[in-house]
Amino acid sequence: MPRSIDAPQSPLVSVPAPNVLQICLSKSWGGLEMYPAQLAAALVRQGCQVHGAALEGTAVADSFKKAGLSHLTFGSQWRALLTVKKTLAYIRQHQITVIHAHKSGDMRLAAFLVQLAPDLKLFFTDHMGVSMSKKDWLHRWMYSKVTRLFSISRATHARNLNAFPLPAERITMLYNGIDLRPYQPPSSLEHRQEVRRITLKVPVDGLLLGIPGRINRGKGQIQWVQALAVLVKLPLTVQWHAVIVGEATGEDALEGGYKAQLIERIEALGLTSRVTLAGFQSEMAQCLQAIDIAAIASHNEAFGLSVIEAMAAGCAVVGANSGAIPELIKADVGLLVNPDDSQAFADALAALMQDDERRHGLGHRAREHALQNFGMDAYVTRLLEYYRA
Repeated sequence: MPRSIDAPQSPLVSVPAPNVLQICLSKSWGGLEMYPAQLAAALVRQGCQVHGAALEGTAVADSFKKAGLSHLTFGSQWRALLTVKKTLAYIRQHQITVIHAHKSGDMRLAAFLVQLAPDLKLFFTDHMGVSMSKKDWLHRWMYSKVTRLFSISRATHARNLNAFPLPAERITMLYNGIDLRPYQPPSSLEHRQEVRRITLKVPVDGLLLGIPGRINRGKGQIQWVQALAVLVKLPLTVQWHAVIVGEATGEDALEGGYKAQLIERIEALGLTSRVTLAGFQSEMAQCLQAIDIAAIASHNEAFGLSVIEAMAAGCAVVGANSGAIPELIKADVGLLVNPDDSQAFADALAALMQDDERRHGLGHRAREHALQNFGMDAYVTRLLEYYRA
């Protein structure tokens, strides 16, 4: 497992598992918002009692409910602040000792809770890779309450050291993990074909190229589509189809938003018959297992959950050479390209499409790398060392 920077040297294995409150007061729904409930489920498997805090009517609140967690909901972030004493009473009632916040907006509530109850431990994971300075008086007060801040990659760790008003020893790099159980065992050919036909609604035969993740400008779906337009013109004898697995939210889903721009670009490039928008899929693991080559075209990924999910599924991966993605995709497990270079992107895809042995080899090694290094349970084992320390 890739080790964290400043990892505890002596885990306190005799200390009981703590009771934990996972906070995510976000209205959106993406990798960040999905993570707290996934993390909570893994903490429960390792003996923790876990609670959630979310905004009413959000997908985050639904994810806590589906995970079977007792959870608090608030009408707004301001309402959460106004009812902070009730939240503290809930914390005392359930003997919660650890608060873990996942979004910068969570920190106002979390800091107030620690201000009122200094015995609480507060952890914050920066999922976004913040680079803007957080050293004004308000942020200095909020982050002074933080026991430890987790950076999710080496790329973001370097930014966090400069951005946050914390000493270096309280900012730790700790890679995120994924639940590996849906990826084991590998999907059979028959099941992959069924997923293509019924779930993704794409051709059963030929190679399937895919790009997973929320439809968002930062994820680079339009750059990938432009590379597909170049791919069409290459002298390939391989039959192929492409699928976008994910959905737009918020402004990206509105008329004239990024999703509408993406559809317009697909039509303008004459790719309507080649590209399928499969929408949001709750069973991402089986969708990825039906894909032969996965592309991650994000411009500045803070970590890249989609990368390790595609690797765990056994996809050959072509990733963007930016942000944290090069930390995850080494030379023997995938390819890196500039996503804005349509020709280079298309050439990388074509190289894998025409070389079955290389494509299968990369997919196999990528899967082994993900299974060995990025499991959620292994991540939680490391996290508990910090919770207990």
